[in-house]
Amino acid sequence: MAKKKKRRAPGGGGKKKKKDNPLALLLQEHPDLDKDLAKEIVDSGMTYDEWETEQERIREERQRKKLEQIISFVCSQHPDLSREQATEIAERGITPEEFKTELREKLRRERRQPRGRSGGPRGGGPRGGGPRGGGPRGGGGQRGFRRGKGRPPARKPQPPKKRVSKKKQMRKEAVDAIMAKHPDLDDRAVAGQIASGRLTYEEYLENKNRPKVRRRRPSHRSEEEHNRALELREERNRALQERVERESHLGKTGDSYLQERIKAAKNIRILRFHKSAFVGVLTEVEPFRLFLQTETNPKLTLTKRFCSAILEEEEWQTVAEQLLISLPQRAMRQIPHHEPKMRYEVPDDLLEDEAPLSLMLHEGILVSGTIVWHDRFQILIALPEGGNIFVFRHAVHRAAASADEWDDETVPYLTYSEESTNLPDVHPEELKVDEIYVPVQFNDYSVEDQVYQKYSDAYDKGNFKFEPLYVRREGDSYVLVDGYRRWALAKEKGEDSIPVTVI
Repeated sequence: MAKKKKRRAPGGGGKKKKKDNPLALLLQEHPDLDKDLAKEIVDSGMTYDEWETEQERIREERQRKKLEQIISFVCSQHPDLSREQATEIAERGITPEEFKTELREKLRRERRQPRGRSGGPRGGGPRGGGPRGGGPRGGGGQRGFRRGKGRPPARKPQPPKKRVSKKKQMRKEAVDAIMAKHPDLDDRAVAGQIASGRLTYEEYLENKNRPKVRRRRPSHRSEEEHNRALELREERNRALQERVERESHLGKTGDSYLQERIKAAKNIRILRFHKSAFVGVLTEVEPFRLFLQTETNPKLTLTKRFCSAILEEEEWQTVAEQLLISLPQRAMRQIPHHEPKMRYEVPDDLLEDEAPLSLMLHEGILVSGTIVWHDRFQILIALPEGGNIFVFRHAVHRAAASADEWDDETVPYLTYSEESTNLPDVHPEELKVDEIYVPVQFNDYSVEDQVYQKYSDAYDKGNFKFEPLYVRREGDSYVLVDGYRRWALAKEKGEDSIPVTVI
């Protein structure tokens, strides 16, 4: 078979795209990060740690400038205060009047203290003290000071205490008491609401156990468009249910295999596309979902469309040593197309029991062995050196009687997993507008709104620049993920191609 040519961007010779999308990687490493802020970090060309360090430096510089402004203001309004005193006022966060009051009290206390040497309220030195203490030989009170027989020990400067209002202190104590009374309450904000009387503990428990309801975002669509979208969704659900009922008998062999795994209650390994595998006990099977019991999750739900293969955990090492990885296919970051009619179909002449078969999965895994059985949705393959692997047919990118028919560069699966292998750059920076597959879900939304009109006006004036659309490789198609308005605008204005970012 001839080697498949790599798809190049229109115009040729353009600058190649980076291997990974830095915005997606940053959001994956820091899921709590806002998308706009993440884009700002990526545009700055800094790493997250460098950006955080720079923000800390900016905050410190802003705080320093603010402190300098306060010092200058205090010095201008109170000429009797020195700059050092104004600095202390700014750092402690008190008013100049409070500082002056403290200063007067300090001077008053110093005047009240008798002069001389003393070790206590009524005199006393290193060897004496108390009511009749004195200097080195003892003595009588005030007389010890006059004779200079002792010096009171120097007081260490105490750091200024943070002033806390009585109201805040009472609130803090009330919150601490509520959290001590209810150990399962780990949110101080909720405890504060209970302390203030805006919420009771019973209401908190009721809200906590209540199932979350997603609020529908405000839409620009009219009521008629909204009702039409609901009708389309119901039609798709009905068609899906009819397909399940119509094809339920076609996967009985695979369903029987999975039911046996449930009865055996042994650990299995489920491989997923471009993500880490899950290991656990299979507990339930539905037409489109699998339920797995793992060490951390008693009922983990997996969608079959995003799973590629299943095997016994005790056979994992044996199977993994016989798997290969196709580097060009792996670089595509491909997943099965969500439309069944657009997926690859394994030719019937290859599907014979005990016949050799080689499968290339969308994620680049190359499986070669002998067919044990197959049905409409699954294939069980026995590997030459032992072990079986259960492959979902939607995960197959292509098939052949032997892996020798392909010229892809391959490496052992374990080598790829343990080492950092460089993948070829195969993604385009531009695509033709008609080459981008738009999912049917986008038909539920109208683009005739103010944002689209703003884009259109800017395009007519020559001031609009198309930002890259986010697309995903599904099967042999690039499917739109984000940027429907820009795609619709490009199609309306007759644009031939549009920039894309493959995620």
